[in-house]
Amino acid sequence: MHYFISASVTDQGLNKGRPINEDSLLEIHELGIFAVADGVGGAEAGEVASQMAVEILAEAFTNAKADVSPLSTMSAALERANSAIYRLSSDIPQLERMATTIAAAYIGGDEITIAHVGDSRVYRMDHHNVLHRETEDHSFVNDEVRAGRMTTLKAGSHPGKNIINRALGADSEVEIELKSIPASHCKALLLCTDGVTAHVDEAEIREALTFNSPPDGICSYLKTLCYERGARDNLTAVVVTFPPKNDAPAAGAGNSKAADDDLLEIHALENPVNSPIEISIDDGVEEQPFADTEITGRTTNGDSIFSTFEESGAARASSVFVPLIKTVGLLVLGAAVGVGAFVLGTHEERKAPQVLELPQMTSDNIPLTSFEKNRRNVDADPEAFLRELPPPGDAEDHYLIGRARLLTGDFPGARSAFQEAKKAVAEVDPANRITLEKEISLGIAITDAPSANEILRRELSLPKP
Repeated sequence: MHYFISASVTDQGLNKGRPINEDSLLEIHELGIFAVADGVGGAEAGEVASQMAVEILAEAFTNAKADVSPLSTMSAALERANSAIYRLSSDIPQLERMATTIAAAYIGGDEITIAHVGDSRVYRMDHHNVLHRETEDHSFVNDEVRAGRMTTLKAGSHPGKNIINRALGADSEVEIELKSIPASHCKALLLCTDGVTAHVDEAEIREALTFNSPPDGICSYLKTLCYERGARDNLTAVVVTFPPKNDAPAAGAGNSKAADDDLLEIHALENPVNSPIEISIDDGVEEQPFADTEITGRTTNGDSIFSTFEESGAARASSVFVPLIKTVGLLVLGAAVGVGAFVLGTHEERKAPQVLELPQMTSDNIPLTSFEKNRRNVDADPEAFLRELPPPGDAEDHYLIGRARLLTGDFPGARSAFQEAKKAVAEVDPANRITLEKEISLGIAITDAPSANEILRRELSLPKP
């Protein structure tokens, strides 16, 4: 395992037309998994998409088995993220058309596994200080350049240069670019969203990665350059450097606070022209403080990478996400709107079942009436429903089991039941099928998102697993 140091920065930028940071990042240095994601979509949907992507990726590598290749883990995680984002955007109007780019790198053993979708990038600096772009933008102008119909110079000023033609969640299926490179060929890695590359060219990226500074300082410098040039978009970067072996801490010292403090001390950066950097904001954008910036620095001494999932691993994975409460609130709020108070309504029923009054069903449709009564019975007392449940016979039975398990906090059991319901939904009475299909999709989407699991636990006062 190669010794490396990592740091990250994410910032809203200076564009008042972008009041929310829709970028997300993943930096779990203990596991060697890093990612940046740039969300797109109306309202706060982009933020939801990007955070879902990095959450699912973190969950996959936290639970990864030693006998599964990193390429397989990366591919499966991003395909699952694509499906989860697509389902949620299709079923909840507030999240319609949300999607996200992703650029990810996993450092394990002697290999670095790289994956990307969209125009977020991964750069590699080799030991000869040559910069390599390890990703090709999935965009209209880049396709034109590769086809020889547009020059690189013209592409840089093309009005559609930021229009991507591939993203997680944009379609039901996605093509993911995957590759592996030897870790021994890497001096430094940079993962970044287009909020960085819009302002910092590749010559400047190369120069920054050759600075004699820890990753924290490089992140600060890249952000400074973006602010100096207007910071018109959200910007996010993760920097990983591979110091020479003789710079690694002695055995047993890698986890000491003193050793970490020495490694992560931010040294003053030299300006390429040996003069102080003066921040001046272009495009009429007013200078703002860096209050929304988060910069973190991490080190690892190369201990063995995951085997089986442990509680400490879950805690590490969850600690890297920024404002998840807002995101989870959107997910649950959207679900409530989409299926008639799916979460909030059941919460009220659980809190005061003794005053629950079910309205009389007046429909002549007996299957619809029966399904609605069963669903309300589940909401009134899901534990009792599960205790008294006969063997399931059709999609409605499996759905109701999934709903009951969801409301009792058994999220793996709920997902399994929803999947069984999905397999058999074509046989359901047409009066119920559309509603059932929507609710099954919402159920699967919620069980796919660990953040949604946590807010359901809080809302329904469920015990920790």
